[in-house]
Amino acid sequence: MKNRLLSYYRHHRFRVINRKLAITEGILDNDYWSKRPGLLAKGKIHCTCWMCKRERFKDSPKRQDQAKLDAMALEIQDYFNGNK
Repeated sequence: MKNRLLSYYRHHRFRVINRKLAITEGILDNDYWSKRPGLLAKGKIHCTCWMCKRERFKDSPKRQDQAKLDAMALEIQDYFNGNK
């Protein structure tokens, strides 16, 4: 392992925290992260609540999968209606 200065690690920690703060801007509880930004230095940003991981808690598909299914159904409907 290379010997690195403490400033190198501080720089990258600051960079990672700022990137994750930018990601969490759209979250309603952003006040939590702004008071504790150091918690964003480690780990990933993802949520396991029932609203974000709906496909795990119910038998419904993901939002993007549902959008693909809707698009396919629309294409089939257009095909049979003669709107090729």
